[in-house]
Order: sequence, then C-alpha cells, then structure tokens
Amino acid sequence: MDPMDEACKRYFLSKECIMIDNEITGTPCSNDVAYSDPIQISNDPYNSENDYSVLCEEYNPEGNFTSSVEAACAREHCRVDAYFLREFNENESTLDVEFDGFLGFDGSTSCRVNVPIEAASSSKQCCSSYPDRFPFKINGGSRACCESVTYSTFMLDCCIDGTTRLIGTC
Repeated sequence: MDPMDEACKRYFLSKECIMIDNEITGTPCSNDVAYSDPIQISNDPYNSENDYSVLCEEYNPEGNFTSSVEAACAREHCRVDAYFLREFNENESTLDVEFDGFLGFDGSTSCRVNVPIEAASSSKQCCSSYPDRFPFKINGGSRACCESVTYSTFMLDCCIDGTTRLIGTC
C-alpha cells in the first residue's frame, strides 16, 4: 500500500468509527453535517503544524449548531476530513495513476482479497483517536482497545501507562 492508499484507508476507517461511536451512544450524526472548514479558512491550510482538532473546535463553536450533539458530530467530521486533505495534499505526487479506477483499473480482476472468516455476531467498537481511529470486533468481550492497539482480554491487561502486558503484570 502506498502513502495515498494509507491515507484513504485511515479516512474511511475514521468515518466508519464516527458512525459506530454515535450508534453506541445513541446520538445521531450524519455524514452530511455542515461545518466550518479550517482548510478553506486558513492562509496556510496544509501546514504540518496545524492541529486540526483545535482548529475544528475553534471554527465550530457549539453556538453555531442546534445542539451539542450536532456540534460534536460536525467537529468529528471536520477533524477527519481536514487531516485526510492534508495527507492527500502531502502525498499527491505519490499517486500511481496506473491503479486509478477512473482510468480503467479493475481491482476485481487484478487484486487478491483476503476475506476473513467472521465470528458469529461480533459487534464492533473503535480504538485510538481521530484521525487514526479504527473499528475492531469485540468478539463477545475477548478483544478490547488499549490506547491505540487492540488486544486479547484472555491474555492481556491494559495498563495505566497505555501498554498491554500479561494479565496481572501491570
């Protein structure tokens, strides 16, 4: 996977987590929520020093929305979109047009796909923080998240320092 593929993967997984997180909490969050975009407003939108979490909070105060739930939803989408656009801008030169679907690439005939055997009825949760948040199957409680990694709850504990260690060794 090239840097552009990694950026796209991170973007789609983060967008999926916005939906999963809001489903778990029972709060609505639409993909089409409108927000003030720091990329469009900033004089230097792709500066690597830009902290989009802070900028999305600043440009999208709660008073601009009908509820705190809508404001939180807008800020989540803002962060994920802004980080993706910066990554896209930084990696645009690495885009390999040979593998562009718009130019005729057919992944269904050229790519091998590994389809994992799904555990029966395993709900998902998300791990890490935006823009690197990703979904994982909790497998009936046998998997959990510790900071930014998933782990087997049968073998490991999540320690206060954010590391995983064998059960009872934190």
